[in-house]
Amino acid sequence: MALYGITAVRLDPEDRVTHVQWGRIGAPHNAWATPPAEATVDQVIDALVAGDEVVTIFPSMEGTVPGPRVCVVVYENGMESIDLEPPGDLLGQTLQDLPTF
Repeated sequence: MALYGITAVRLDPEDRVTHVQWGRIGAPHNAWATPPAEATVDQVIDALVAGDEVVTIFPSMEGTVPGPRVCVVVYENGMESIDLEPPGDLLGQTLQDLPTF
């Protein structure tokens, strides 16, 4: 199981995430094992379904801080996407709060 961090998102006109900037995080120092690169939401979903963990990484005054984990959501129309796992979404954080590219 791999650990990935999302640092930025690309949004469509309806504010839905279409792409992310993400990289694999390596143990034991939580440093980038691969530098962040662009990926589609489908690639993130595939990683989650395969059992990988995906977290958000938010900018802060000290550099960056880990944010909530990411999960797969399925809308009523059957479309799959990604969102934050609780309690992240309950704290008012959203994927749309990440930097955009």
